Amino acid sequence: MLDVPVLFLVFNRPDLSELAFNEIRAAKPRQLFIAADGPRPECLEDPDLCRRTRMITDRVDWECDLKTLFRETNQGCKNAIASAISWFFDEVDQGIILEDDCVPGDSFFHFCRELLSFYKDTPEVMHISGNNYQFGAQRGQGSYFFTKYNHIHGWATWRRAWRLMDLDMDGFPDFEAAGNIQTVIPGDKERAHWLRCFTQCRSGEIDNWDYAWTFSIWRNGGLAIQPNRNLVTNIDYGTEATHTQKDSLFCNVGVERLDVIEHPETMAVNGPADRYNFELLASGKFPPSRTMASDPSIHGLSTLNQVLADINAGRPEAAVSEFENLIRDNPDQPELHYPRALALFRMGAQKAARRAVETVLGNIPGHPKARQLAAMMDAVPLPESPLTGSANTVLVDELDVQRIIRAYQGLQVDVRDTFKDLRVVHLYECGDTDFRFYHPFWLAGGGELYEALEKHSWYYMPWKWEHRIASDVIHPRDRLLEVGSARGDFLKAMMQKGVSCRGLEINTAAGTSAREKGIDVRAESIEAHALHHEGDYTVVCAFQVLEHIVDVRSFLEAAIRSLTAGGRLILSVPNNDAFMLRRDPVQILNRPPHHMGLWNTRSLVSLGRLFGITLESIAYEPLQPYHMAHSRSLVKRLLVQKGGAEATQWMKDCRVPLGTVTNILLSEMPGHTTLAVYLKN
Repeated sequence: MLDVPVLFLVFNRPDLSELAFNEIRAAKPRQLFIAADGPRPECLEDPDLCRRTRMITDRVDWECDLKTLFRETNQGCKNAIASAISWFFDEVDQGIILEDDCVPGDSFFHFCRELLSFYKDTPEVMHISGNNYQFGAQRGQGSYFFTKYNHIHGWATWRRAWRLMDLDMDGFPDFEAAGNIQTVIPGDKERAHWLRCFTQCRSGEIDNWDYAWTFSIWRNGGLAIQPNRNLVTNIDYGTEATHTQKDSLFCNVGVERLDVIEHPETMAVNGPADRYNFELLASGKFPPSRTMASDPSIHGLSTLNQVLADINAGRPEAAVSEFENLIRDNPDQPELHYPRALALFRMGAQKAARRAVETVLGNIPGHPKARQLAAMMDAVPLPESPLTGSANTVLVDELDVQRIIRAYQGLQVDVRDTFKDLRVVHLYECGDTDFRFYHPFWLAGGGELYEALEKHSWYYMPWKWEHRIASDVIHPRDRLLEVGSARGDFLKAMMQKGVSCRGLEINTAAGTSAREKGIDVRAESIEAHALHHEGDYTVVCAFQVLEHIVDVRSFLEAAIRSLTAGGRLILSVPNNDAFMLRRDPVQILNRPPHHMGLWNTRSLVSLGRLFGITLESIAYEPLQPYHMAHSRSLVKRLLVQKGGAEATQWMKDCRVPLGTVTNILLSEMPGHTTLAVYLKN
């Protein structure tokens, strides 16, 4: 276990935080402090993202003194981080600080522990960084060197140093007037840069705490330590990052090992290292040793720096397109696949990014950054199955958000606000059940989506195949609850049959329409309803509802809880085993934000095992007349596309018209829906 306290600073990036936390968890600090700023009032998605990020405390599964500082309101970057560090040092004498986008390697914690101990009584040393941005240049003979630059992508310090922090930079005017900055920074260009930064920070133009920390170190004649190997990688995601975009030059630098620590002979600033650091910072250009940008053998070299800049400015789509052109023009340069992989990874296209990384490593097995990116991909946590709660899931597909948006626009439905800045939607499969689900979960549509869709006459059909099948197992003495009862057409038919009926419908317009028909329809969820109606019903049914639900486990548990012993649960869902749903590229309503889950026979069968209910029957809808024309067109198109000239010639030789072959196939083809009936044990 690690005997140095660790402060983990998080905010609203649960997936990113998970990567860094995995390394903290491996180190097992005896004392762990987690601080989180509150949601920004102008960002509607922040409350949920902050809540999910803070759930990381549930994963502290080692013996540990855990303390949390979770803000209810947003303090801003400067105040939130600085106050969290002060809170940390109110409790401990020394410690390690990691933000959510800083992923340490194995050597980082050991490096900090050793140097915190070695320099604890040396007041000149105020900061220990885990970063090295010298890109291959060895500075001095030791394992680390001294510098005036205090990189903060994973660092450590002492209470004795942090108590000198001048957050509001009140001492800056006297420091400047005394000419002390000339002593720290003799160079005119470098000094002008930092005077500008300090002035903007002090005036509040920049919401930044680390410039104040840099000033505090310089004001007190302090030194920072940098290792001669990079021990932490900053996986900043461009536009989502809190820090300045210029910092993105230092993102995704490969992590190295540092097993033995050799101390330098002298304790003085390494001038060449500092000059190199500043030139890199000021120029905004990658050094030749880091990229292929100086390789004269690359055709199209003039565009390469711009493409790299696109990646780091949060424009990965543009970078992917340009890199595809560069790769086409330079087939003998496999290293070009690495930045393409990085751009794809930042877009969220994990499968495509992995293929690109594998291309690099297949040709250059020792490529350090490709290996680091592959490790980062492996560390990305898979979402838990909403059906089982298990992490036994696998990524099976990635969907382009812009294509989804355009397809919904064809239905006169605008879903752009739903996706926000998302570029890719992931489709995962639960390994225990075959249930497939879209991610992220917050994509599920709300009332506005359904109000827009119900303007189409085909969206709410008053009587469908599954209604007829379900009515055969519902009897006059039954007490029926329909979840998602829409306008109440099925309930009205069951009331005429003598069934005691009630419905749940959260769509305001549909629920109002049902109540106007004299039907008891309530605007509440099944989870809320089950709290006061446990065991009240002999039948609970949900037609074409389950595929819209994110938390399907909670939904099903509540539905079953509402049933009396021996009662029936009737579920109908789109049949994702059917040809029409598997092969039709325009089935947009089977995509988010409309549908969030894809059900097939195996996943429906698995409900018996998962929830202790018995599958009584399962039925498959025949192809309905209103789906026939579209299905016929789809089959014809696929026969020609997939069968090609050979299939076309065979039909001609046998004198079998394409339409006849199509009709034969359609006659055996299942339709849109599967209906399953379960008994509560």
